[in-house]
Amino acid sequence: TFWDPPGGNDFRVIDPETVVTWFVGDVIPIQWTPANTFDAPVNCERVDIYLSTDGGFTYPILLAENVLNEPGEYEIMVPNAVGTENRIKVKCSDNVFFDISNTDFTIEEPPVPTFLMTATPLNQEICGEELSETTYELNLTQIAGFDETVSFAADGMPMGATISFEPETIVPGGTVTVTISD
Repeated sequence: TFWDPPGGNDFRVIDPETVVTWFVGDVIPIQWTPANTFDAPVNCERVDIYLSTDGGFTYPILLAENVLNEPGEYEIMVPNAVGTENRIKVKCSDNVFFDISNTDFTIEEPPVPTFLMTATPLNQEICGEELSETTYELNLTQIAGFDETVSFAADGMPMGATISFEPETIVPGGTVTVTISD
């Protein structure tokens, strides 16, 4: 289901639209044609981006949520979803229309060992709040046999702010707690 306004300029996923290979952990741009769906009468300001691993039958992996529909491009990190029947779906966040990529593509482990790092929560807003501290959990996942120790440190913090990591080093496959204080 896609938005096909008069004049033939329709809402479409345009990249990936060919047979490609992505590597787990790479940052890849997803592109679509918004087709003025961000204007009235549709008013779709934001879209969600999903990954199918079964050739487009289901879309269980949310890659990005509440992304601006205009300009029609957003970079995602390729998840650890190795397979050959992957497709992308771009869907209006608050409407029913969407489009999916037309061709299956491949996700492979990278050619060299590496790791993925995800943060929970993804972001927090504390400016103007009475909070003086916030925490994040960083989850490290090893890919392709990565087994080196990763060290954590930060520089360039605003004046008066501090950051701590617990633990300060870890082999991927665990969690690090990051605490930022004013």
